[in-house]
Amino acid sequence: MSRAAALFPDEFYHDADLRLVQAIQAISSAPTEALDILDVDSPSSAFAEVLRHILPACKVLGLVEAHASPPEHYTLLLTGELSEAAHQIPPASLDAIIIGERTLADPARLAILRPLLRPQGKLLATAPNAQHWTQHDRLLRGEPACGLTAPQ
Repeated sequence: MSRAAALFPDEFYHDADLRLVQAIQAISSAPTEALDILDVDSPSSAFAEVLRHILPACKVLGLVEAHASPPEHYTLLLTGELSEAAHQIPPASLDAIIIGERTLADPARLAILRPLLRPQGKLLATAPNAQHWTQHDRLLRGEPACGLTAPQ
């Protein structure tokens, strides 16, 4: 870890929600435990970067349907439709699945993911914080944010 990362962890981990990292740490019984985690709906691999830094033994699989450049921090990157990519993961093999708002709002996507969790596995959902300053900044620049678009 760089000196800057040690002094300014919020800056270093600017794209990752550290609450998710804390939730994963709560699942893990020890920092050396090898967890198998699937990250779905994530626009970047920032969460995987943080998680692999804090829990180096964990394996973070990424599932993306389309991307401009491949995220670099996943142990394995699966691409394609969720229904097809899920067949590449053995049933009951994951300790945690992290989903975004797209999967959370679609029961069919949840039904595909459920069999992949181990009996004590956890499903963690993320949702955008519409009151965060970055969302307001995007709207002011005319970009979509939290499912909203700026008036034209």
